[in-house]
Amino acid sequence: MNIMNNNNLIIKKKVGYFGIEIYNFNINSDENKHILQQLLDEYLVIVIKNTALSYEEQIKLATIFGEPTLAHPVVPGNDYFPQILEIDGAKGFLNKLEAVHKITPLAYWGEPFDYLASIEETIKLYEESKKIIPVIHPVVRINKRTQKPSFFVNPGFTSHILNLTKIESDNILKLIYEHITQPEFVLRHKWEKNDVVIWDNTCTAHYAINDYGSFTRKMRRVTIKGYNNIKSKKTEDPLKIIR
Repeated sequence: MNIMNNNNLIIKKKVGYFGIEIYNFNINSDENKHILQQLLDEYLVIVIKNTALSYEEQIKLATIFGEPTLAHPVVPGNDYFPQILEIDGAKGFLNKLEAVHKITPLAYWGEPFDYLASIEETIKLYEESKKIIPVIHPVVRINKRTQKPSFFVNPGFTSHILNLTKIESDNILKLIYEHITQPEFVLRHKWEKNDVVIWDNTCTAHYAINDYGSFTRKMRRVTIKGYNNIKSKKTEDPLKIIR
């Protein structure tokens, strides 16, 4: 529904109580500029459609509402326009990260140790797991044949991301896990006798669902060594990075 049509300026409501879209906005029109503060006060959110702003025009638009601040208290702004904070949503940040991998209780026997029938067997496996030296892998790896990137972390073996606080590491990993487990990225296989399933374990994650009830689960698995181009290294002092 249009709520205003003045000098080619078209204003439409987005939802019932707040938010508008503005069409045909001209930043050089004094009449257009003068109405913006009034519209912001009334509708709280303004979306200006089909308007490409230069750096100068973006700052000029901001001055309609007051004096622009520096981009961020600690993060530097644009080299030529320090009022502008530039954000690249291409997840390039993740490409530089490395994560610690080690066997965790969640990997095989669950927490708090509720997966195996025998508590003695559980304790034995847990003690054995502590002997495995953690290694460091990149969070994002490139397949040497396809050159496609993929996440190389999982809840069972990834302890944390290096050089980040625990809060940062936990939340970035949570974001990744939520992304890769979206329904459109999940394939569920219903096993039948004599099925053979092959998957690229460097680019996919798998999970065995405990839904076979009184039936006996029997299967055989073979794994292969990782690609040579995966940067992996043992930690010099694993005690410093184990959490």
